[in-house]
Amino acid sequence: SAKNIFGCNNINGAPQCSPVTVNVTGGTVSESVYGGGLAADYEGNVSVQVNGAGTVINGNVYGGGLNGSVVGTTTVVIGTPSGDAVKVNNVFGAGKGETSDVNGQTYVTVESGTVKGSVYGGAELGTINKGSSNYNGQAATVRLNGGTVKNNVYGGGKLGVSVGQTIVNVDGARIENNVFGGAQGGVGCEILVAGLKTVNVSKGTIIGDIYGGSENAVDANLLINEEHEGLEGDNGLYALLDALADDVKGKSTIFVNMYGGRVYQNIYGGGFM
Repeated sequence: SAKNIFGCNNINGAPQCSPVTVNVTGGTVSESVYGGGLAADYEGNVSVQVNGAGTVINGNVYGGGLNGSVVGTTTVVIGTPSGDAVKVNNVFGAGKGETSDVNGQTYVTVESGTVKGSVYGGAELGTINKGSSNYNGQAATVRLNGGTVKNNVYGGGKLGVSVGQTIVNVDGARIENNVFGGAQGGVGCEILVAGLKTVNVSKGTIIGDIYGGSENAVDANLLINEEHEGLEGDNGLYALLDALADDVKGKSTIFVNMYGGRVYQNIYGGGFM
């Protein structure tokens, strides 16, 4: 057993430049697993895999670091196609903390096991593709191929910004609450996903609702006026949004595609609150 696991350096360690892989294949982690470092930046791709029958993560699983950035792609895989009965709390494609940015794409896949909380493609407070203005590029992808998610699924982060597209693919999992193509916001209605938001459902079961947009965050990011009236917070995106080319303004920023599976409640093209 262990308290926390970090794939990269401790405080203020020099950035590394080679791929990092964290494999948790058994035992219990009393707190969380991070693919990145502890208050230390990292340059390179990161992979976090949690599998093995009986593996328990009492805290969260993060593709990135704790108050440390990652310059590269992060990949998080929970369980295996063969059905390993792992248990974790929440899952994030990126890191935790306002400086836990990922300058690259994030990928989260749930193959089996139980996520007791929620699944996020993005960061908890941090930013994906910080400083980028490529709204058509890919930011975060969540794939739900199996297992059970007890709470919600978000293509974006939790109070974290994603610059680029967020995608949620449900292909066999059971989600016992809601699915959001966007992010989880809070007070102030910030813009948390600057790009297209897509939800695709082909197999699986969703007990709650599907929202193509975000929860408690602004999704009409291409229709905002220059003064941003009525919005609080900045997240460094308003100047970027003002710079959007005229040929993309007014186009749809949300898609929900239902090819199969079952949704017990409703499907909304927008967000919640």
